[in-house]
Amino acid sequence: MLSIGQVKNIRYYTEASERQDAPKKDENGLQYYTDSGYEDETDGVWKTASGNPVFGIENGSYIDPKKFETLGNGYHPETEEFLLKSKTKNRKVAYDFTFSVPKAWSVLHQMSKHTDMMIGNKTFSESMDEERINAVHDVLDWMHKNGYILTRTGKSGVDLKYQRAKDYVFGLYNHHTSRLGDPHDHTHCVLMNVCTRADGSTGTLDNKKVMLNQKALNELYNVFLAERGKKLGLQMLKGDTENSLDIVGMPSSVCQIFSKRREDIEKKMNEFGGDKSMAQMASLATRNKKSEIPGKDDLEQRWLDEMATIGYDSKEEINNLVDKCIRPSKKISDEDRKKHIDEKTMNSIHQLENMDAVFSKPAVFNALFNEMKGHYGIDEIEESFERLLKLKKIIQCGYLDYQGKVKKPVFLDFKADHEMVFTTPEMIQAEKNLVRNAINLKNTYARIPEKVVEAFIKKKKTLSAEQADMIRHVCNSDGVVVTEGAAGTKKIYPF
Repeated sequence: MLSIGQVKNIRYYTEASERQDAPKKDENGLQYYTDSGYEDETDGVWKTASGNPVFGIENGSYIDPKKFETLGNGYHPETEEFLLKSKTKNRKVAYDFTFSVPKAWSVLHQMSKHTDMMIGNKTFSESMDEERINAVHDVLDWMHKNGYILTRTGKSGVDLKYQRAKDYVFGLYNHHTSRLGDPHDHTHCVLMNVCTRADGSTGTLDNKKVMLNQKALNELYNVFLAERGKKLGLQMLKGDTENSLDIVGMPSSVCQIFSKRREDIEKKMNEFGGDKSMAQMASLATRNKKSEIPGKDDLEQRWLDEMATIGYDSKEEINNLVDKCIRPSKKISDEDRKKHIDEKTMNSIHQLENMDAVFSKPAVFNALFNEMKGHYGIDEIEESFERLLKLKKIIQCGYLDYQGKVKKPVFLDFKADHEMVFTTPEMIQAEKNLVRNAINLKNTYARIPEKVVEAFIKKKKTLSAEQADMIRHVCNSDGVVVTEGAAGTKKIYPF
């Protein structure tokens, strides 16, 4: 799962930890990331979008807390040059992209530590964590390649122009527990709100395109994670709930006993009346301090004790559990794969057609990634989409701006902050038939005499002048009549 949050104060991450026994060596902070209460956490690592050094930061190097805070506040970490146009109070200093694996992955990762399974010269558990982190890098690299991180120039409302950010920096922190001490593998990717541009200038980022695509990016992570899981012999498929991903062979009872945090949130939401919009408030209301999480040894023993309560009370039983989750993948010919994936792509598009006549690229990608995860890789999915575009089974018909307004189909005007809109030949034909039928009904309507219409309007004493005009238009036009009015103008009331 991908969640995205805004950071307005970098010291939220760099001040002292909530733990009362925090060592003094961490005076610069970062314990929000580096000390979640579980002792087996990795140090933070820098990731530059291009892979090249930027702002004096080497890709893959460990994070220096001082540089983290300096860059977060808009200054070059080495020269201390101010990199932004102006100093603004309460500005967004960073964005926190948090990638969380399904509960089944977290549990399997922790339980496999108690087996002798190896992949090459690494334990199965180490390989799981490595592939999980690789999936995060896969998503961030895909976003950079496809221009999802933007920057803008010009004043708001005056010559505002969007462009791809040339380079920018993430701080990556890997955690393995929830606030209630359950297995919960996740990576915080803290995107600093400063970038370089193609012209050599620097400035802030714009996160709107990412937010517009958040659902699709969440499913993209599932696609990459499932592909990484295949390297370990894991088969991951779409689950029963929306946007979920399950490991085939993992019993739901095992995941259930390690889902205390979710149970607490759902219980609090019920207290709030069951409104899903209260989920974030429920999450904050049930959030424990990191100081309440036991140390590594105590946690791992607790997890083993909890596994024993549902029958996994020996190393052999746990080894059998891991074994059941590892299965060989079926191989099919390339031609069959192409045929199957194209069929799935069109099925996903037709599902979108049931709700909308046109659909944006984020909606298409969300549907495709959700349907394909565990079956096909990202390259195969994108190739199928492009193949069907060339065959004109899917048709570009315009683009969306950030306000969600459908623009006319002028592709030369497509800009970095726009999203393409698509439809199908079947939908275009259906609309042509609709227009043709409407035209054929011209002059076929027996108009209502003007005296009758005016008498009816006179009886409706509370009608506005606009509503009266609408009645005259509907009663004295051709066979198909269209009226349009703003929301709340009581278009139905006159009749």
